[in-house]
Amino acid sequence: MRFDTQHATVTSGEAWSDAILIKGAEKVAFMGTLPTSGSLRLRGAWDTTSASSAPVSQPLTGVSSVWNMAVQSGVAFAADVTALVGGFSHMRFEATAALIGVGSLAVITKF
Repeated sequence: MRFDTQHATVTSGEAWSDAILIKGAEKVAFMGTLPTSGSLRLRGAWDTTSASSAPVSQPLTGVSSVWNMAVQSGVAFAADVTALVGGFSHMRFEATAALIGVGSLAVITKF
């Protein structure tokens, strides 16, 4: 068993993070703060290009809805997203609005 921490950055004026490798992880969680209030969404990807990413749906809800988390400016948050991203080799974050500053999220994976 080993743990790995990667940092996903959403640069100022952007709404997407860089891709995070999660292939083979038993557990995937993240934590961080963002400089802009709004919603944070997950996108699953099979490689590092943005063209092939897809919104991640909420499992077991009975409805087709995209997973999102309401975030407040500067307030810390965390979530276990293992069940959401299990079928993907990469994931990225999408903010609902362009950030007014740099946002950094720590993604913790257990292998």
